[in-house]
Amino acid sequence: MPAPTPRVVDRTGRAFADWWSRAVARLLDAAIVLIGGMSLVVILTANGIAPVRRVVSIDRATGVVTTTDVLTHAGWIFAGLVLLVLWLGYFSLFDGSRHGQTPGKRVAGIQVRDRATGEAMGAARALAREALVLGFWCVLVLGGVVDALSPLWDRCNQSLHDRIVGSVVVEVSPLPPGHPRISARDPGSPGSPGT
Repeated sequence: MPAPTPRVVDRTGRAFADWWSRAVARLLDAAIVLIGGMSLVVILTANGIAPVRRVVSIDRATGVVTTTDVLTHAGWIFAGLVLLVLWLGYFSLFDGSRHGQTPGKRVAGIQVRDRATGEAMGAARALAREALVLGFWCVLVLGGVVDALSPLWDRCNQSLHDRIVGSVVVEVSPLPPGHPRISARDPGSPGSPGT
């Protein structure tokens, strides 16, 4: 039986989350926020809170009159703001909690931690972290792609937004005893700064 591949670990001995775990968690979380957010927009629209325009149409063949409420330009802006607030609130509250896990991260078995201490990073830094993610995608799509793929070539599997705010995404469960480890701080290990 071949020896297990050494894993790079943080200061608490937990392995850094791999790219696939992060991607699965992000997709699950995006689905939760978008489905929930769009449902909320539909409810607000149905209750007259979102700006809508009533469109009346008559079927000339049958004479049936139908009315439909459609979002106006202001309604689409309103829907976008609702989704933005929900998105930022979702990630800042969950990632900033003491568990550092959104529901998607919980399913994937990963969590966000402060890089220096291994502790929770708090809601304010989690908000800044997620605002950077959105900023990378909104300012230049290529920036979002680079940010999303950067864990693939980073020794500690960090995205650009993680490096900027000083966070890491780690596996919740520690490696089993005897599993080969490489400390993220070990300057003599392959791929570390200065080698």
